Amino acid sequence: MTITAPQITTSTTARATVRSIAPERLRVELDGEVVGFVDIVGQVHVALLGNMYPYAVEIAQTLDADSAAHSVIAAAQS
Repeated sequence: MTITAPQITTSTTARATVRSIAPERLRVELDGEVVGFVDIVGQVHVALLGNMYPYAVEIAQTLDADSAAHSVIAAAQS
């Protein structure tokens, strides 16, 4: 089952979507393409940049999913 989170507004015309793909993992998509993931480890949300989970690189740690997703989106757009 896939759960779609509310759309994240980006600074460009790109459309970002965050989907739950496992109890402790979110997938971040930008215009339908996977750009990263967010792992939930206790209270910490780890932002990972990359379109394939095994090769994604950690870019940030935050205390909420929104900030982690925004970190992934900002990194993917730069």
